[in-house]
Amino acid sequence: MPTEISYSVADYVVGGLTLFVPFGIGLWYAIKDANKATRDEYLLGGRQMSVFPVALSTFITFVSAVSLMGNPTEVFFFGAIAFSTYIGVALSYLVGYFTLVPLLTPLRLTSVYEYLQLRIKWSNVIVFLSPVVVEVVVVVVVVVIFVVVVVVVVVVVVVVVAVV
Repeated sequence: MPTEISYSVADYVVGGLTLFVPFGIGLWYAIKDANKATRDEYLLGGRQMSVFPVALSTFITFVSAVSLMGNPTEVFFFGAIAFSTYIGVALSYLVGYFTLVPLLTPLRLTSVYEYLQLRIKWSNVIVFLSPVVVEVVVVVVVVVIFVVVVVVVVVVVVVVVAVV
């Protein structure tokens, strides 16, 4: 049995395909749709997608590659209790899908900055704020929304447990 671990040709082929297939798909659509290069087309798919894929895309941005790679380690060290976190996250996604997405979808916004400009009327103030201050405000707004969603999920779980 060899003591040295090395890559075979098949490993390099699979790795190369993993990199070049998505690149090829992106290049194909970039060339094919070059005349439709607008902000709405790029960021929102031309506003032709339904609410579900947009919400799924928005929520999945909170799941990073680092967290996906760290999950097996967390389960290894802490056991199956780590899945309770993921149940809570999944429930918060459901609550967000039925509360936040219907609230924000009709506004046809492309960023949180636009929401802040509409909601708080900060259009003149945001111009003068540094990007760091704006990021802090955005993080605070997102945290407040997340806390509200978590509280709603906890209340629903307590009510369901009390009824059962």
